[in-house]
Amino acid sequence: STAPRSDERMPSWWSYGSMQISNRQGFLRATTLVDPYHVALFGGLTTTVDDSGALREVDGWIELRGPRPTLRALARLRAAMERFIHLRVLEPGGAGPEGSRAL
Repeated sequence: STAPRSDERMPSWWSYGSMQISNRQGFLRATTLVDPYHVALFGGLTTTVDDSGALREVDGWIELRGPRPTLRALARLRAAMERFIHLRVLEPGGAGPEGSRAL
């Protein structure tokens, strides 16, 4: 089973506005928890996809785990958003791909 045991700690991602070091201790200010889906969809510059089209890695070091259909859907969503953004940059006033709505 891929579900963690109740006593097992899961890694988490945090975003912060500023960091302060005082007396050898670090303090993060203006923090927020980052959802793993945010990392999978919007994080990093490069991705690795396996032979079945499942998203496996972001930026060469963030490994993704989960059901293969979910990882395939994430790869497709990420690719569609990237295509849409590129089309918007190349032609800001254009209609966009069929089925898309203007942002």
